[in-house]
Parts: sequence; structure tokens; C-alpha cells
Amino acid sequence: MSSVTINLAPFLATVKTKRAAVIPYVMIEGSLRFLLGVDNATKDITDIGGGVKRHEVSLSGAERELEEEAIGIFDNVLSNPVTMYKSIAVYDEKSNLSSIFMPVDKDLIYTIEHTFDERKSLSTKKIHHEMDRLLWVDEEEMHDLIYQTRNSQKSVGVMWTKLRNFYSKVFDENFVRLLRRMC
Repeated sequence: MSSVTINLAPFLATVKTKRAAVIPYVMIEGSLRFLLGVDNATKDITDIGGGVKRHEVSLSGAERELEEEAIGIFDNVLSNPVTMYKSIAVYDEKSNLSSIFMPVDKDLIYTIEHTFDERKSLSTKKIHHEMDRLLWVDEEEMHDLIYQTRNSQKSVGVMWTKLRNFYSKVFDENFVRLLRRMC
């Protein structure tokens, strides 16, 4: 029996995991694109997430991590009920990890990297410097990063290797179809 649950994002208000993340995504010309980060210290690919604090449930931890690491670009968007019920939560009881795939406005694909760089250069908070940069990857690249089906041009390190095991439990054709329907 699988330890993985796929549900709408509010489900994560009922569980507490050790780590929670958000992967914003858009659909452009029929193809999904996913927003990932590059870790400032290691330069490795990562999702936008981190540890859930003692007083948090997974949903609030994911939202906090999104706000911290994306430097407020999403302005508490997960608090919006429309966004919440269009976002897909993935929870793995065995690994104690969770992630939210959150559809965002397709115009962000053209502005978010510049906005992130601009906000990062103005911020003196240490939490705003965990990510070196944000980057969009298409469906094929995301699949390659998760399943290592070909040599990706992105730097994959220890953190992504751990996350890859989590995401490989759900990222298949059916899951991609579900994400497309939520856009």
C-alpha cells in the first residue's frame, strides 16, 4: 500500500511533516512549466521549501517557506481560497514530506526571475538569501530531473536527490494531467 496521498492543498492543514514545499507552475502553449530554485550555498536545484517549525502544520510551513525563499513575490497567495482549492498537495507519510503544486498567473513566467533578483538585491534578511535564483523548467526537464532519464544541464546535488525520491512517487502522466486540469 502506498504511503503517498494526493489531495487539494487544504489537506495539508491536517498534517505535520518535517519538510514542506511549494512548486508554482504555469501552462504556456499547452506545456507545463515549473518554478524551482537554485540553492545559494551549493548551487543545486531545489524546490521552494524547507523545514516545518514546531508550531506549524505542513500548509503553514509551506506558505512561510514560499514567502521567505521567493522574497514575498507571491504575497500570501496560498491564503486565497481560490488558489488553495486549485493547488494540489502531495503528502508522503513514510518520508514525512509534503509539497504543493500551485498554479500561478502565466505572466509570471516573464517577470518572476527579474523580480526575484531585484528584491534579493534590496533585502538584508538572511532568509532572503537562501536561494541564489529562481528558474522555470518545462515538463520534460522536470521529468528528467526527477527520473534522471538524460543528462540535465542543471546541477543536481544531495538535496535534490532526496527530493527526487519523493517526487518520483507521484510525477507521472496522470499527475501531469491533473495539474493541467487545475490551470
